Amino acid sequence: RAVDVDDAPRERPECRAEVVLGLHAQQPRGGRVDAVQREEPRVVHVHDGRSAALLAAASVRSRPILVRTQHFVATASSERTGWRRRASLRAHRIVNRRFRGYIAVSATAAAEALARHEVDADELVVIPPGVDLPGEAVVARARRSRDARTDGVVVACVGRLESERCVDVLVRALPEVLAQEPSTRVVIAGAGSELAVLQELARDLEVDECVHWAGWVHAPGEILSRADLYVNTLPREGFGMAMVEAMGYELPVVAPAAGASPEIILHGTTGLLVQPHDHHDLARSIVRLARDRALRSELGSAGRQRALAEYGAPRAAQATMAFYKQLESSVPQ
Repeated sequence: RAVDVDDAPRERPECRAEVVLGLHAQQPRGGRVDAVQREEPRVVHVHDGRSAALLAAASVRSRPILVRTQHFVATASSERTGWRRRASLRAHRIVNRRFRGYIAVSATAAAEALARHEVDADELVVIPPGVDLPGEAVVARARRSRDARTDGVVVACVGRLESERCVDVLVRALPEVLAQEPSTRVVIAGAGSELAVLQELARDLEVDECVHWAGWVHAPGEILSRADLYVNTLPREGFGMAMVEAMGYELPVVAPAAGASPEIILHGTTGLLVQPHDHHDLARSIVRLARDRALRSELGSAGRQRALAEYGAPRAAQATMAFYKQLESSVPQ
């Protein structure tokens, strides 16, 4: 039995037989520890720093195996400076000594964790998150809708509107895109502190009429099923779940050649990689895809096959359960 302590409640049907409950960081601290005490799981798996520190320090009778997942390339502690950075990194290392297993969501996230000396290489494994991908019937409807469209392509971008995501690079690319493909439309879904800044930038560049700000969406599939291609602008991507979701809808993906994006997007096979922060390069790739329906279809089809093969929820669940069992077998009886 395992307890999953996540930063948000989540259902994983493939794990239901063995994961007895899910906890999340919004629960009171005592509630999280009480649940672990009550259930006495063999494995406790955490996904956020607060839960890691809390459960590493807690006195739990059953002494479960502790597992942690690192989702980010740059952690909050690594972004600090001076003594705060040193103290935070030291605290992370102390906490991580209590953990027998460490999962990174990508090879990039694993390399960064090793570079920060947060974990030993023999305790680390890379397991990409499981993504709930749409079924073939849903994808077929989206494909028919795209094929019937004659009024220009729709570019989708989904994510938090914060400065580190660099969505302004997409907005800055639009004048060049519209100069060559004036019927292009862009849907940006997400919320955050940069929304007003991005909207003002779009007005200043006189591209605001082609951009629809969809706000926060509960189901990205509503956006992805109506798009022709997907753009990710985050240069320090830890994994890129939205990219995989887009691949699931047979969308070619344009992403920076940085972070974990090159692990997911195979340039010229499932999408196109561009130079980070380079809106000219991004504009060229968007125009290339906008003008070539056959290329969009080829990349999108290959992307869906890759998503199904590498990033589906069943595969992630099986790999995680196998890791739990590996750790359990290594514990002295």
